[in-house]
Amino acid sequence: MARWVNVADVGDFVAIPRGRLAQVFTGVEHLSDITIAPLWPHNVLDYLRHPVVADTLAQDGVDGRKAAQ
Repeated sequence: MARWVNVADVGDFVAIPRGRLAQVFTGVEHLSDITIAPLWPHNVLDYLRHPVVADTLAQDGVDGRKAAQ
């Protein structure tokens, strides 16, 4: 794995709280707080469609918006 980026909707009750992964693993990057869906903030397709996540994936050559289709 070349890069580990942690991203979580501020309302995602399943996600590990911000900063906790970096306490256990080294090299974890954190994206800014995002909101993907107010009613169900744990859908992977909504994460992939979010511009911040899609742009981060694109930096590594992955088209998140296409993957979410």
